[in-house]
Amino acid sequence: MTMASSLPLPARVAARIATFQTAMEADGGGVDLISCDERQVTLRLRGACQFCPSQSLTIAQTIVPALREVLGDSVEVVFV
Repeated sequence: MTMASSLPLPARVAARIATFQTAMEADGGGVDLISCDERQVTLRLRGACQFCPSQSLTIAQTIVPALREVLGDSVEVVFV
């Protein structure tokens, strides 16, 4: 077991989000972790990311794949 996998699930998800959070914040936005379990992660976009025309691209090509690396391909990522 690696050190990362020994962390509680919310900490592992938050650590993964941190890998792209800085880039999102540099553009005036970001993403907040609302809740997570093995089946579902609930997030909220904030700032400029809420209205960005590239929002769906960021979600599909950055956020969802990154979280699936931590939780597996069957995880559902929900935005509120």
